[in-house]
Amino acid sequence: MEENKRKKAPNLVLAIICVTLIVFFAVLFVVCVVNYNQDGYQSGAGVPEQLKNTNKNVEVAEEIEDENIDLDVDQNTADYVTVADYKPSENLPEEYKVDGITYRLSSIEVPYVTISSDYAKTINSELKKVYDEAIEVYKNGTTNGRAYVDKFSYVYHINGDILSILLETAYGETDVPYSTFYVYNINVKDGSKVEEKDIAKYLNISEDKLKDEIWESIEKYIGENKAEFGGQEEEMKTQTKTFFDNGEYQAFLGENSALVAIAKFAIPAGRGYFFDAVSK
Repeated sequence: MEENKRKKAPNLVLAIICVTLIVFFAVLFVVCVVNYNQDGYQSGAGVPEQLKNTNKNVEVAEEIEDENIDLDVDQNTADYVTVADYKPSENLPEEYKVDGITYRLSSIEVPYVTISSDYAKTINSELKKVYDEAIEVYKNGTTNGRAYVDKFSYVYHINGDILSILLETAYGETDVPYSTFYVYNINVKDGSKVEEKDIAKYLNISEDKLKDEIWESIEKYIGENKAEFGGQEEEMKTQTKTFFDNGEYQAFLGENSALVAIAKFAIPAGRGYFFDAVSK
């Protein structure tokens, strides 16, 4: 009997050692998993950047909004422009989806010019109408599940006494969304509208030279995108030149006094037209 006890003792010790090792490795595994989650997600910090915004449209909109704050807006424009404090007239959901893409109410914002002048009032009045239009599209989308605000973003710059504002919108439902641009140039000192001749004067060039540079930018745009127009760039250029000669473009000043214009482009074979931004 005593001999059997002695034989069982090593087996008991071995079993205790095995259980201890199992518990040790289980605890070690849990600690590692917890540490990994803390490093990867940082509790309270939100979703990692690489997992955010799988919707390309939302990414673009948020990038432009970030540019407004950190990159493209001169510091002293804060005295002349702010975000308009507009709210929908009725409660709307903060977001909804169309074909799996998320559209957010918070992405619909317009600038508000704080300069005291009649032209500033005109700008603000027009931008309020654009805001209301976008809200109506958003509202329709929340009910019919088809309409959506594809683009709604703006940038603004100040060069000398000239404040330039550019707002781009595009709405979709059953048709392909095309961009609409709203361009404003205002003198920050007296609140007057800045004309093309004023931009030329600021750039220290003639009005003819200004027009030449804009047309060169348009030709460059057509050349760089000719593959999209089925090799019909010459026809497109001819038709677009007619628009240009009729004054169907708007110039404004971008970052560091860059000359930028919103131009009207003909689609070959008489299939319509579209607008886009060009610069040298």
